[in-house]
Amino acid sequence: MQEGYRNLENSLIGPQLLKSAVEKSRGITETYSPNMKPFIGHYGVDAVKRDLEKVLRYEKRHAASHKESGSEKEKELASVFENLFLEAADTEGWFGNAELGRPTKFDDYVNGIDVLMTLFDKEDNATHLELSSDLTFGTQASSDKLQKVIGDIDRGDLAKVKYFHSDHMGFTGALTDVPRTVIGLDRTNLPEFIRGRVHGTVDSEPFRNTMLLQLQSQLKFFRNYADKVWGEHPIRRKYGQASRAVDTVISDLDFDRDNVLEDTITDNIRELGR
Repeated sequence: MQEGYRNLENSLIGPQLLKSAVEKSRGITETYSPNMKPFIGHYGVDAVKRDLEKVLRYEKRHAASHKESGSEKEKELASVFENLFLEAADTEGWFGNAELGRPTKFDDYVNGIDVLMTLFDKEDNATHLELSSDLTFGTQASSDKLQKVIGDIDRGDLAKVKYFHSDHMGFTGALTDVPRTVIGLDRTNLPEFIRGRVHGTVDSEPFRNTMLLQLQSQLKFFRNYADKVWGEHPIRRKYGQASRAVDTVISDLDFDRDNVLEDTITDNIRELGR
């Protein structure tokens, strides 16, 4: 992984581009990441204080782990991708009538949430999806994440979000039974995406199409897999609901299935059904 990162940084994402991307990413974090303090009215001072203390412990542990393994830059690049994706998808309406956001630090560290998306249908019904982002420096990384989702389904587990707020829904509180998914770009496509977002020159359509098809393919697989494991069960229903929601987003778009990227993550998702 580290060798893959170094090759990518040195040959494709030069130091100046990475510096500019990190600066842009920090601004996006401030815009899209909710603060835990406004939830005091919902959970109480003591509960939020305990969770904030837990976040501090996780931050120290993660910082020490990344320093020991030499993966600080890799983690930084992952955060850059998540933020640039989030800004593009939200401001350009990649997913139609949707709300996208970063989690609180508690849900990031404790519940493993990267990006949360809520899709709304014409009747304003909400479908929640957890988008686990992935930067693949080798074919194994995204495959491991997809296998983790399969393991979660085997155990009957879906994602949980403790600190969730939606102005659109008029809701503050916890979400349960949120389907997990994996989206991302490999090291062939990532530099072009970062460069284009930083300089404002990217043609977003192939990136959007690629990630939508990643979602569509895996949601169908996870729905069918949950059906085999559990039959008629909340997990199967949740993945089915998410699958239909993404199908609707694609059908409502002027969607060109030929305008997509060749990408390792997409290939790994396709392999699920084979």
